[in-house]
Amino acid sequence: MRTLNYGVFDGYDMQGESTGTYTASDVWFSAAYNQSLFTPDIKLGVTVGYYTSRIEAFKSTLIVMTSGIVYKYTPLDIQIGISLQNMGNVIKGYTDIKESLPETIVAGLAKKLEHLPMTLCLDVGQIRNTDEYWARFGGVIHLSQMLEARWGSSTQKIDQSTQINLTNDFLGSTGAGLTIHVEGVDIDFGSYLFGAGGWIHGLGCEVQF
Repeated sequence: MRTLNYGVFDGYDMQGESTGTYTASDVWFSAAYNQSLFTPDIKLGVTVGYYTSRIEAFKSTLIVMTSGIVYKYTPLDIQIGISLQNMGNVIKGYTDIKESLPETIVAGLAKKLEHLPMTLCLDVGQIRNTDEYWARFGGVIHLSQMLEARWGSSTQKIDQSTQINLTNDFLGSTGAGLTIHVEGVDIDFGSYLFGAGGWIHGLGCEVQF
């Protein structure tokens, strides 16, 4: 389960009159399963999630599925994967306009460094049936068996650029967080700078069965 609260906003009507404050938040539940394929170095996985989003009095719900395959090349401690993300259906949209999910093909590479307790990651994705591409780069710092720190950024900062605030433009689409592992339970806390939109904070909990 993961929750994301975007904070409190000031609302205005078409005439610019204040309508008070409102909030926006996302909540999603997901379950994942993976299985070795032919060899322990190849794993096939699938994740199914139920997602709800609320903005003021408007609410959207949808079901999403992601599937992918990962190959681990042990001699170099490298993992290579490909996945198809955002397959699913919009159960209820914010409006009556029919919407579809942006299915995305993602190829990824992860390399554990030899002399540092860090794994570097690179993802490149394309939204299907479009010319839209993006890339993400980040890392996981293994502080201990129970604690990891995560960081990353993406080329989506270009779309978030306002050319008004240089700091926000440079750090836009950048995030960092911590993960605590406790007996099969992962607790995540992260923050993400959405360009001119400011900081977004999220909290998540993952249970392994």
